[in-house]
Amino acid sequence: FKKDVRGFAIKIQVKDQIQDLILVSTKHMPLRHMEGFEAALCILNGINPIASMIRLLKNIRWSELGKLILNRKHETSPLDISYYSMTPYACNQEVVKYRLMPTSHYHSHKPFWLTATYLRDNMKKHLNAHRATFDLMVQLQKPGMPIEDVSATWSERESPFIKVGELMIKPQQFDTPKRW
Repeated sequence: FKKDVRGFAIKIQVKDQIQDLILVSTKHMPLRHMEGFEAALCILNGINPIASMIRLLKNIRWSELGKLILNRKHETSPLDISYYSMTPYACNQEVVKYRLMPTSHYHSHKPFWLTATYLRDNMKKHLNAHRATFDLMVQLQKPGMPIEDVSATWSERESPFIKVGELMIKPQQFDTPKRW
């Protein structure tokens, strides 16, 4: 029932090279460095909370935190939204960020009354009769685009996303007792 961001994990294999991608439905990462992630985990686990909170506050990019909060939504379906890597990845000799953009002809509708299972229900309805398709895209790092400060959003005007592949999820019944 809460507005939120969504996640998508995929494994890409090209010949003997494998890349696991964790993508989320926002481009905005509020924490700049690993120190911020560590501080957040310490706070969640009750480890030195005051010192951890100070470290966390030093690592937040407030503008990106605001954008992240505003990007939380009640989506129609996880199959209808774009996903982003947020952090850069090495890809051969390049540094890239990834995007997964939906291209399916079928689009779900958000019910007037949201239930605890409406996202799953919409995915089931979609995949029972239709495939889900996405374009896999990369954004190349250009000069001035940082990789150490992962809270920095790269300009799509300076480096637009480029389609490099497609992802197709075949029609299927995924929500069965055998798969629980």
